[in-house]
Amino acid sequence: MNSVIIGFGSTFLSVCLGTLAAYDFSRFKVPLKDDLMFSILSTRMMPPIAVAIQIFLMFRSLGLSHTQAGMIQLYTAVNLSLSVWLLKGFIDEIPQEYEDAAQIDGDTWVQAFYKVVLPRAATSSPRPRSTRCSRASSR
Repeated sequence: MNSVIIGFGSTFLSVCLGTLAAYDFSRFKVPLKDDLMFSILSTRMMPPIAVAIQIFLMFRSLGLSHTQAGMIQLYTAVNLSLSVWLLKGFIDEIPQEYEDAAQIDGDTWVQAFYKVVLPRAATSSPRPRSTRCSRASSR
């Protein structure tokens, strides 16, 4: 049960925070965007053993050692960089015009994010698929 709680908790936080950060990097003008994206990705290149003692000492001083909350925070911090990197690619593929159309219809950019970007990023398909079947293809 501990593994399920820690796994789902860290995955949920990584995806939620990663989606927000990826959206910011994809849609807004961020100073030094390329440098920040490289530094985010470069955190995956560091071997975890290089910071194991520092993390243990920090968690012990904060009272997070041997707790589920501590493990969720640690796994979220480790996986957040991968989440941002992958989700930015998905959000880049979604045309800006979809959000512009939602804003013309009266949505704010936050509503357009929830109604347009999140469903498209979840399926990782930028274009809507047709549900009509062709009679010629079914024969």
